[in-house]
Amino acid sequence: MSFQNQILKTSFRSTDVITRSGGDEFVVILPNTHLKDAENIVLRLRHNLNKYNEEHKNEIPLILSIGLACAEAVSYTHLRAHETEADLV
Repeated sequence: MSFQNQILKTSFRSTDVITRSGGDEFVVILPNTHLKDAENIVLRLRHNLNKYNEEHKNEIPLILSIGLACAEAVSYTHLRAHETEADLV
């Protein structure tokens, strides 16, 4: 298992969706997660990354940049209703 996979798999839950969006960029979807829980997951990820860097001091350190956003689930029909209202204006 690569070190990226090891860090990601130990940082996130089995219900989270981890995908690679670029060479060294990842997107993680945390379904059914409140903001505070997501913040705790980010802290766990940072902790695991720092631990890895401490254990591999002779290597180039890994760095992390994180963006976090939360959204309420909205039904498709709800979105279409707003689109129709906007078209009428």
